[in-house]
Amino acid sequence: MKNLLVFVAALFTVSTIGTGTAAAFERTGAVVTTMNSGLYTYLEVEAKSGRYWAAAPKMVLAVGDQVDVAPGSEMKDFFSPTLNRKFETIIFTSSVKVIGKSAPLAKSSPSKSPEAKTAAGPAAAKTIEQIYAEKDALKGKLVKVTGKVVKFNSGILGKNFLHIQDGSGKDGTNDLAVTSQQPVKVGDKITVIGTLDTDKDLGAGYTYKVLLENAAITTE
Repeated sequence: MKNLLVFVAALFTVSTIGTGTAAAFERTGAVVTTMNSGLYTYLEVEAKSGRYWAAAPKMVLAVGDQVDVAPGSEMKDFFSPTLNRKFETIIFTSSVKVIGKSAPLAKSSPSKSPEAKTAAGPAAAKTIEQIYAEKDALKGKLVKVTGKVVKFNSGILGKNFLHIQDGSGKDGTNDLAVTSQQPVKVGDKITVIGTLDTDKDLGAGYTYKVLLENAAITTE
């Protein structure tokens, strides 16, 4: 009961949306490509069923590392401005665990290289007011939004909780709660991509209309 009260006391009073994970994929495999850009490490994983791309908070990986990719959110046709590349599909995950070093890679046909793209990313950012207005249609989908961090709490049930505002909306629709593994500071201007959930009930009367979960964060 004490732990529940501590957890509830640390949470922010704003509505947000629920957790969504990528379609089933093999979590374990060997790294065949890895690159760091901005705050992220991009990795191509070769699993028994084929290859896929993932992105995680920046870490050190080597080709041949055996990894366990935590469940995350899948985004299609994702454009990375820092890499100037488009990924047909990529999984944004909160963590990648190295479970073995420099294992030999199984032979398989090479995966398609990410396509270069010069235009802006395909997923247009939403305002916080738009997210509230379109919350039913956006539930379970990846949503991109830019705003200023107005509140940050770390290490709650293994996640960081933050609130952002972008100047849109009014009382009740102007503040968005976000969960992420990445740390930020109050005052940071950030862009987040996460999975939207609605009517999130955390108990003790704390219900959130919208919550952006498992977000990947870029600080501007």
